[in-house]
Amino acid sequence: PRRILCGKKSKDLPVIVVGKPTFSDPKEMPRLEEGRAIRTKVRGELGLIDPDFLVVVAFGGEPPQLAEDQLRICLDNLKTIFPPESVIAWRFHPKHPNAKGMKEKAMAASSAAGVKTVDASQDMKQLMIAADFAVATWGTTDRLAALIHGTPLATMLFPDQTEMLRESGYTDGVPVCVATDRRAGPRDAEELGRLIRSAYENREGMRDYTRDVRGKVFRTLLESGATERAPDVVMAMMDKTLREVELREAYRENHDPESMRASSAGATQAAQGVGEPHTLSEEPG
Repeated sequence: PRRILCGKKSKDLPVIVVGKPTFSDPKEMPRLEEGRAIRTKVRGELGLIDPDFLVVVAFGGEPPQLAEDQLRICLDNLKTIFPPESVIAWRFHPKHPNAKGMKEKAMAASSAAGVKTVDASQDMKQLMIAADFAVATWGTTDRLAALIHGTPLATMLFPDQTEMLRESGYTDGVPVCVATDRRAGPRDAEELGRLIRSAYENREGMRDYTRDVRGKVFRTLLESGATERAPDVVMAMMDKTLREVELREAYRENHDPESMRASSAGATQAAQGVGEPHTLSEEPG
């Protein structure tokens, strides 16, 4: 099993993957066979043509300042990050207190820099599937749609979030989407730009690599039955834990000094009693 660091003060704990109950529903996570149709539909709605390189950039809602800082870094480096034929779909979490203002800022800065954008309001998972590249934070499940369906994904690790990730339970501060390929967690604008340009120059190759290598482990989340498997695993672990407790208690009873002395004294007394003479009373008659 994988191991994660569960908090700063906790020890490594085994993680048993049983699936994700909601992902077994096609409405929550589209099936692989639906990917091509979704891609065609969404790109048509956005008015994209074949050469257009759609990049979805999705920001989280919490903590609010993190999204603000990430957007600032992206806007300060638009030409460094995005190739010439890029079409950017800026997306902001609805829970962010300044989501509307951030979107207006992003659209205005893109226009001023001559970078094409689309105002994409489609379902987030479908948009991830339709994209040629996706940029996201580590705290959203929507990004898993990208990996499962083969959309190259970069998880923004800038500004530095190592301590936050460790406190959230990730070993060495590495989120799961980056664990299979550390290069997919850019720590600055230049690293993000290199990842996007690599996918831009080798579109089919990067899609195949993402789907068959990085996305392979996450496709197990689509398997049905997670709701039934989870309690079975919990009960099995509880049974195992109870057996281990019983064994420890039995060991302590057999090896506890006081118990051993009491047992030894009893054995000595019994041995002494064996050698004592016994007087049989004679019954008259």
